[in-house]
Amino acid sequence: MAFERLIGQNRVKETLSELFLSGRVGHAYLFNGPEGIGKKSFAKEFAGLVMCPSSSDGKRCGVCECCVLMDNSTNPDYKVIGCGEGKNTVSVETVRNLQDDIVTAPVFSAKKIYVIDTAEKMTEQAQNALLKILEEPPSYAMILLMCNNILSMLGTIRSRVIRIDFSRNTNDEIKEKYEQLCIMQNRKPDVEKTELLCSYADGIMGRVTEFLDSDTLDEKRKAVFNCLKGLLKREIDAKLRMTEIMGNKGTNYEFTLFTMMSFLRDVMIASRFGRKAILQNPDFKEEIGVLGRDIGYYRAVRCLEIVDECYKNLRRNAAPDITIDSMLIQLRES
Repeated sequence: MAFERLIGQNRVKETLSELFLSGRVGHAYLFNGPEGIGKKSFAKEFAGLVMCPSSSDGKRCGVCECCVLMDNSTNPDYKVIGCGEGKNTVSVETVRNLQDDIVTAPVFSAKKIYVIDTAEKMTEQAQNALLKILEEPPSYAMILLMCNNILSMLGTIRSRVIRIDFSRNTNDEIKEKYEQLCIMQNRKPDVEKTELLCSYADGIMGRVTEFLDSDTLDEKRKAVFNCLKGLLKREIDAKLRMTEIMGNKGTNYEFTLFTMMSFLRDVMIASRFGRKAILQNPDFKEEIGVLGRDIGYYRAVRCLEIVDECYKNLRRNAAPDITIDSMLIQLRES
């Protein structure tokens, strides 16, 4: 089977391999799943497979000029398109540039492939421009849309692509990825931290790499906990500090909200079971115990619901500034 270098997502591997082996490779796909789940890694592997002129048995040859260029990330027939530096959307001009480029045949490969990263950030004009490409694409072209929030895509786009859904990885797959990265970096896996890793990663492979830089991760977790504690104790500057951690327009909300929910879950359990509680954040055991005694079980439950609702609203594409600000106010006044 192809995709041997990638961990997890067996259903996705089987689907893409079957499509290739059957000769029914389409011209447009939408890879749907949370940020960091591995969509771009699978896109590159799938692209390498269909671009290789000598691929067989569901595997690319690995030695032709196309494969060598892909492995070196220098293949001109494989292009990744995104928002661009300093921008929050994929503009219509970006898609029109794609439209101008796609008429040129591939140089080294059997296919010419475009990956549109964070496709849900395309403006409506950009999506309509893409729709024209999807309706009559050149026979050699393929477009792969990487999407974190499929509800932001126009229905007309969704109806013209093959949708591939990515699921969260198991804890065993997360641990396997961690061990793989440790070997690559000549590091010894920290067995004591694997449970924390699984809790933090929450099934998302991309978070494992960040976990390796444990000092940075611990600093971020400590900052989030201190701000959360400040909010619950109604400290005046806690709301501002948490807003700064979230970044401009809540760009870091995924990590921050997950960390908040993890801590609140521990506070809730610690307030109910005391020192017998099994925590996701055992390195904060004393601080969590104190906070649990201070706010109690029912307030912890309410706060967890507030953060969870904020997360769900942001996933539905709610306005980040207003949604996050409302959540922080509710936490402070809960």
